[in-house]
Amino acid sequence: RFKDKYADTLLSDTLLAYYDIDHANAHLTTGDKFGYDYVYHIYRQNLWASLQGNYRHLDFHVGANLMVTELWRTGYMRYGAYRDMAVGNSETKVLPDYGVKAGLTYKIDAHNALTVNAQYQTFTTTAASMFVNALYSNRFIDNIVSEKNYGADLSYTAFYEFLKLRASVYYLKFNDGIEHNNFYHDKYGCFVNYTLTGVDSRHFGAELGAEIPIGKMFSIVMAGYWGDFIYTSRPQAFISAYNG
Repeated sequence: RFKDKYADTLLSDTLLAYYDIDHANAHLTTGDKFGYDYVYHIYRQNLWASLQGNYRHLDFHVGANLMVTELWRTGYMRYGAYRDMAVGNSETKVLPDYGVKAGLTYKIDAHNALTVNAQYQTFTTTAASMFVNALYSNRFIDNIVSEKNYGADLSYTAFYEFLKLRASVYYLKFNDGIEHNNFYHDKYGCFVNYTLTGVDSRHFGAELGAEIPIGKMFSIVMAGYWGDFIYTSRPQAFISAYNG
């Protein structure tokens, strides 16, 4: 018999301890599946378009994309703690995403230029992060939405025979993110899936890079950055024990 040893410490229902209650007393040999057995079905359709132009003192580009993700999980093993939602197909999630971006470069002269870029994008999180317990259950977490991010950056570049230089500042904002972890929870005395939804964060920073040629064969390359990355929301946590 193959049982979850942590389930025995918390639960009196004997079926909760089995990884596959449909074959609870099966004798397994090399090559047999054990513990979990499932597949993700993920289908994506993506449409995009872009336009760019180059002129004497001005370059620009704009782009947009549209993507639809269709996803579900199929379970083949009935884990005891999730017996009613472990086998067969889950519900199907259809999540649309889209994005737009644009950039503009002003060429001050033959050696100096200013560039600004901006974007807005939504994207679907990973399949594993969408489920309460992806190893054993077909149940989705509540309130699944696409993550949104938007931001902009401004750069100055210089190109001379004796120096190549780039200095940039940027700002990025992320909303409605999902973060997923699993670990042993001391208080509950078992392994858990720990999912955070509604995760917002802000990234702000600056970067500087330079290259100084030394003769025809060598050069000195320098780079540095500063950043301030913080969370800006109080996410909702969902905790699910591996053993129910």
